[in-house]
Amino acid sequence: AADGRLLPLFAVIELIEGRYVLRCNQPLGATGITYGAQYSTNLTTWIDLPDQGVAPYHYFITPVELLGAPRLYVRWKIVLP
Repeated sequence: AADGRLLPLFAVIELIEGRYVLRCNQPLGATGITYGAQYSTNLTTWIDLPDQGVAPYHYFITPVELLGAPRLYVRWKIVLP
């Protein structure tokens, strides 16, 4: 964000054993920000991924059921207060 509230945000998207992993560390002092991630197989319908991390670490992984899906897209969903 231009106002710096998300910086420095260390965010990573990786493909590990066929599953997308999205992870980030919440910046020190950042409060009220909601960190999320979503996936889609068609770019029309987006499904929230549960945060499996423990604050200030956020960790999202696509479901094992999607292994081998012909198309799979992921995106961050970060909401400022």
